[in-house]
Amino acid sequence: MDRGLAMRISLLVFLGTLCACSDPSLPMRGAIRHQVQIEHSRFTVHHMGNRAEAVRTSFETLPQQRGVMGRGRQAIEQATGCIVVHGSFDGDPALMRADLICPDSDAPA
Repeated sequence: MDRGLAMRISLLVFLGTLCACSDPSLPMRGAIRHQVQIEHSRFTVHHMGNRAEAVRTSFETLPQQRGVMGRGRQAIEQATGCIVVHGSFDGDPALMRADLICPDSDAPA
């Protein structure tokens, strides 16, 4: 097999594995896990107490990423039934985090 072809195949396998990864960050280990789709974006939302994170699991080209942060926020609220605390939502198009106000709680942790 051509060395260049082997490198390209290895890169594709690596990127495919990376795109499929939706494990939570260390502080969210043991969190409740939800699968959510908002429009064409798919997310795995991890929810623990008054904190959540959304991992985008769908492949999206650069033009499709426009608005992905808003869809990630919607995914967190839909999956948890909580409201994102104003000013707490941050991250990037692959991983978003937020503090929550949940119906059974008055304030974020």
